Amino acid sequence: MAIGFVLCSWDGAVEVETYDDSFVFVRLMDLLYDPKSRHSAEFKLLKYVDLHEFVRFNARQMPDLIADLELLKSLVPPGRHHDEEVSTLDRLIHLAERCREDRRELFLDFIGD
Repeated sequence: MAIGFVLCSWDGAVEVETYDDSFVFVRLMDLLYDPKSRHSAEFKLLKYVDLHEFVRFNARQMPDLIADLELLKSLVPPGRHHDEEVSTLDRLIHLAERCREDRRELFLDFIGD
């Protein structure tokens, strides 16, 4: 189950398209959905991402999405996959910042499998 991340304009023109072929984001979402996590309720937008569906966020939502991604990054446990997971979140934060800062109407799409 790979998930895609696409930065695109309203007319569908793709600025950046990348895929999580190594399933890093799936592992990260397990942290988000962990019922024992005391942080689950703190996520404003990531809680709406379904790994099997399409979700679109607009530029005005980017501050909340960036905050969610930073929170998720703080929850990444040390261990074998730590660097890969942090790198994936940093890549997503970069896309979200680009979406927020661009003068055109851009969107960040999460495309589930």
